[in-house]
Amino acid sequence: ATLGLVLYTRPLQNAAERGLARWTGPERAKKTVGVLSDAVIVTLAAQITTLPILVVTFRQISLLSLPVTALVLPAQTGVMVFGGLALLAGMIALPLGQIAGWAAWLFLAWTIQVIHLFAQVPGATIELGYVDPLWGVAYVVALAALTFYVSRNTEQRAGIRRRMTKMISLRLALPAIGIVVLLGAVALSWQPDGKLHVHALNVDGGPVFVQTPTGKQILIGGSNSPSALLAALGSRMPFWDRDIDVVVVTSDDAKSMNGLLAVVDRYYVGAILSVDIGDTRAGREWLDVIAAKNINVIEPGSGLGVADGIALTLDKGGWVKIETGATSISIGTPNGDSHIDVIVLAEVTDETVVWIKSNQPAIVVTRSPVTPERLVERIAFVNVEIRSAELIFDGVQWEVSAAP
Repeated sequence: ATLGLVLYTRPLQNAAERGLARWTGPERAKKTVGVLSDAVIVTLAAQITTLPILVVTFRQISLLSLPVTALVLPAQTGVMVFGGLALLAGMIALPLGQIAGWAAWLFLAWTIQVIHLFAQVPGATIELGYVDPLWGVAYVVALAALTFYVSRNTEQRAGIRRRMTKMISLRLALPAIGIVVLLGAVALSWQPDGKLHVHALNVDGGPVFVQTPTGKQILIGGSNSPSALLAALGSRMPFWDRDIDVVVVTSDDAKSMNGLLAVVDRYYVGAILSVDIGDTRAGREWLDVIAAKNINVIEPGSGLGVADGIALTLDKGGWVKIETGATSISIGTPNGDSHIDVIVLAEVTDETVVWIKSNQPAIVVTRSPVTPERLVERIAFVNVEIRSAELIFDGVQWEVSAAP
């Protein structure tokens, strides 16, 4: 912010004076800019350099920052003066400090109320979600280059343009265009295709990654191997994407928490659907992390609409069910009291085989080998260990696959 004040306050003041002088005359323009300088121009100068920090860290842009600053800035002198007096007087006698503090409170109350009032205005901020820090770096580099160019005189600018023209030849332009086209093609290839994708990740712990028809992303379960889980997610998501809409915690086991802590640290998580977390070291660490990141936590037994007509539910035993229309998928241990079209199992036991035969799901995704005597008619088994091919249900727009 200080760098912005040093570099841009005077140029912005000069530009404002020149613009207003066309309408009001030089003298009136100078007076007007003098009035607006602290409230508007200084704020704008500071925001020019702090914009990438606001975008990357807070993930939002305020559209009303200038009028809010204009209203609260005059009160800041009172806050600092009476706040300082309260500190000094309080060191002598506490009652004297309290009296000065009351005066400071008036200016603080005005500041807070103005901020609260404008925060209630619809559309006051633009929510951005996750923004890759590389964009912030690119902004700073571009701003530095533009600042250097504008600060030169006319002759120096002409020299810079001549050198740039020589550097940007057709030989360099064609490869640059090719790279842009290639990146555009890659971005288009990652666009949602209208299917609901369910990926059984070949990672310790058996997590499942779901992508909805419009691109919403859900991670179900964790892993004892944070690096393997992050690598599996990276292979299923665009390299620039750092958003996971819902994380489902199916167990408070420390092994599962290890991977989920890494996910929450690496990705922006919209909401967490979780079983009850026990009072363990891993559980306390997990609760501290999600509290610090202010992530909304939904208790088991509550349904969650993920969009696209898809509903997500979790019971207290960690049984997850995703429903879309007449089709459903469940992850966990079968409870036998509901129809399932797709089921993801950690392993196939004698008990689950009995349940599968009686319920006849359309497909079973499993991490354990399925022997011939356990094969069930009309059921397709996708074995994660042998990296089976994808199976597509066109009628209901599903795609179920085992991740390599």
